[in-house]
Order: sequence, then structure tokens, then C-alpha cells
Amino acid sequence: MADKDFDFNELKELKLAQYKKTHLKPALFKKSKAAIIFVDYKLAGKKIPCVIIPFKKGAIAAKTFKDVKKNKEHFLKKTGLASVEFTTTDDGKTLVTVEIKKGGLGAETLTAKASKLFGDLKMELKVTGTAAKGEEKGEGTGTEESVDSNDGPDLFNQGKILIDGWKNKVRKEILPSIQKSANPTKENYKEAFEKLNNYRNEVLEWLSGLGDADEKAKELQKNIDQIQQELDKFLPSIKKKIDSFLDDVGDKINDIGKDIKEGIKNIFDVFKNKIQKDVVSNVKSKNASEDDKKEVQSILDQVQELLKKSEEASEDVKETLSKGLDKVKSMFPSLEKLNKAIESQLKSAGTGEPVDDKANKMLMELLKKAKEDVDNSDKQINKSEKELSNTKREPVASGDDLLKSLK
Repeated sequence: MADKDFDFNELKELKLAQYKKTHLKPALFKKSKAAIIFVDYKLAGKKIPCVIIPFKKGAIAAKTFKDVKKNKEHFLKKTGLASVEFTTTDDGKTLVTVEIKKGGLGAETLTAKASKLFGDLKMELKVTGTAAKGEEKGEGTGTEESVDSNDGPDLFNQGKILIDGWKNKVRKEILPSIQKSANPTKENYKEAFEKLNNYRNEVLEWLSGLGDADEKAKELQKNIDQIQQELDKFLPSIKKKIDSFLDDVGDKINDIGKDIKEGIKNIFDVFKNKIQKDVVSNVKSKNASEDDKKEVQSILDQVQELLKKSEEASEDVKETLSKGLDKVKSMFPSLEKLNKAIESQLKSAGTGEPVDDKANKMLMELLKKAKEDVDNSDKQINKSEKELSNTKREPVASGDDLLKSLK
């Protein structure tokens, strides 16, 4: 519920969901007697069809409305001061009757703009009343309430602000964040795109109000036309860069997936054709050599490297190759035990101590099970080629999607 000294700057920083939670909780909203209403008002940089600021006392709402006009908070033709009344319909629904008292906002416009907002609140809306004659044209009754003939903020001052923003904000902060950065990321480009697109919308809104502006404001048109032209060049190039990041990410995901797949196949091949056929045979015959130890250590290193690389893969790649990766993980303990068995045999050969036959037998059983798992996974990994090529990319917003969302 709004009170005196309402902070409109704080309101503008709120996102739509935060605004509803802060100002339109049904229990509090129903206690209001008046409201200041804006249509096409920006919250967190995005234009919202209808923003209602409820007040418990009509006198405070009226005083705040004078400040809104004096400070040119919003276009008068899109602003209204109204009384609000809450009743219950025959079918038990809450009916909100909004009677416009002042401002340039018409009943039809408010009804159209506010319908969704009240629908979200599960309330019915009825708009009555019209602004006093002269109010719609922005004619005040005193200097503190006077409004320019363009029904909104002073276009000349607003134009100066836009030009200043171009020089000191866009040129010195937003563009350098992507043009002078050593390695700008997709997020850097996306953030710059959003800021520039919002700024462009402000430029277009200013230009659309020139029809009723005085000559002083129109003198700025040439400069602001040039700003629009520059923005129209920058935005498509940034959008294209965002799209290229999408391609880079997709290519990287697929490349990592193919590397992992080849790594799994290579480990399986070495395990079946070298470890099982040669190294295990030597261990069984108690004739392991230093070369056998090197072979096992090599495949252990490959397994560790592969598992590390798999951590960089997308969830889709991990899921596609999950069976192969799981079997590679399960091989690790067996290979470590095989390595220790070889070390034991090498030590025994050097000292003449007998080899532990029981441990050797258990190891052979473990390796036999590992071979069966590898045989089954090898068939599965060969089937994953087509799946991997169709692997979905990470959900990165494309430039076109971003452009649509910001319109």
C-alpha cells in the first residue's frame, strides 16, 4: 500500500512479479480507496500494459498525483488518478470499480490495458468516470500542475537526456564492454543487446511524440535520428554475434561428445585386445613384465583423462553415452587391482617370494566380469553415433529469440 513520499524510482526498478507482490497483494489492495494508474509504464526497463499504485487515503493519492504531474513522471494521456471500490458480485467474485477523477487516461484505454492484470488477480474490473475538462489536454489549474502540450514529459529535456545517455552511457560503457574487452562472452553481448534495445525503444518513443512538440524540441530531432540509425546498425551485428556464440557452443558440445565416444571405444579396444589377451594371460601364468605394467598404467591414465573430459560435456551428451561412461568407471578398480597384481609378481620374481594364488584367482574373476561388461557396452557405444549427432544443444537464446522477447 502506497503512502506519502512514494518513491517512483524504486518502483521502476521492480520486475513485474516483484511489483505485484509488493503493491497488489489482494488483502491489502482491497483496503485501498484510491489509486494512481499508469498504462505503458516501464518496470525494470520493460513496458508494462498497466501499473496501479493503490493508496489507503484519497488525499495522499491526490497529493502524490500532483507530484506525478509536476515531475512529469509519465505521459499525462497515459496517467490517471482514480477512486477504487471493492464489492462482491452475486456469484461471489470481487468486483473493482475504478472511477477516473483526473489525468488523461480514458475508460476504454484503461479497461483494455488493465484486463489481464485484474484477471491475474482474479478480480473483475469496471471503469467509470472521465477526467475533468482540460485535464485530458494537460491544462493545469496552477503552475505546479502544468503539463506540456505534448501530454507528457518535456520532450526537449527528455531529448537532451537521450543525447547525454548516448554520449556517456552507450559510447563510454555499453559498447566498450564488448568492443574493448579481450574476450567478451555470450552474456556480455546479450546484456549489451538488452540495454541498447531498451535505449532504442526510448528513442523511438521520443520520436513518436514529436508531432505535438514545440520547435525547441524539434531542433534535437536530427541528432536523435542519427542515434537511431547508429542503433539500427549495432543491434543486428550484436544479434549476429549472439547467434555465432550459439553455433560455437553447439559445435563444441558435439566435438566433446565425439571425443568422449572415441575415447570410450579406444579404451574398450585396448582392454579387449591388449589387456585381456596379453596382460591378463601373463598374470595368469605368473609371468607379468614391466611392459605389462606400462600397458595397464597407460589405460588407467586414459580412463582418468576421459572421465575428466566427460565433466565438461552437456547433460544430453552424458545421457547418450551414459552406459559406456559407467562401464569405464567400473573398470577402474579392476585395472588398479591388476596393476597391483603385476607389481606383486614383479616383486616376487625379484625376491623369490610365492605369489598369492587366492588373490590372483579373485582378480581373474573380476576381470572376466569386466570383459563381459565391456563386450555389452561396446555394442551400445556403436549405436550411439546417430544419437550423438542429433544431440540437442544447450538452451542458449538466439539473437532472433532475444530480439522478439525485447519488442
